[in-house]
Amino acid sequence: MIGIFGGTFDPVHNGHIQTVNHVQQQLQLAQVRLIPLGHAVHRNQPQATPSLRLELLQAALENYPNLVVDDREIRRGGGSYTFDTLESLKQDFPDKILCLITGTDAFNGFTDWFKPDGILKLAHIVVMQRPDTLLSDNDKLQQILAHHLTDDPHDLKKTPAGKIFFLPVPQLTISSTQIRQKLAESQTIDELLPEAVASKIHQWGLYSTN
Repeated sequence: MIGIFGGTFDPVHNGHIQTVNHVQQQLQLAQVRLIPLGHAVHRNQPQATPSLRLELLQAALENYPNLVVDDREIRRGGGSYTFDTLESLKQDFPDKILCLITGTDAFNGFTDWFKPDGILKLAHIVVMQRPDTLLSDNDKLQQILAHHLTDDPHDLKKTPAGKIFFLPVPQLTISSTQIRQKLAESQTIDELLPEAVASKIHQWGLYSTN
């Protein structure tokens, strides 16, 4: 099984790396492909350029052989839709089971995603569940869960796609927004980022207003 974890990574931080590494180990995924957003569709564009975010992500994963940088959304151009990305991955890995990894907050809006039914035909969904996040009681989302939810991780290996599994992950109160704000205010951020990432951000003066 291959994990898929997308994000703006603006910048990538310890919260991203530690939680996705936890998922990889718990589900014994062959690898997790981290895919930086190319062009945002329903949110503000990332502050750093795609090439800079990509280089930071590559630096962050140097010591994690099972976590792989995948730049297909940046190379593809245009809006970044999860369905399109999964279709592309399925073409590259036709014999592999894909597990889309997402947070509870993002999953709460799943019914508004582009082609949610299509996504479930291409991959399983692994929802990272933190202690401070609550699942939406949206009727459409609850109907999807009624048909696709499983509490047995072994089900992910038994079927090619279509299962939704909630996996508890460590609570790490780190966000890219918090890091950008600290950098804009010339506060220290080194403990929130992989050393190689912090070094490049300082070297480039990234996110600084000075």
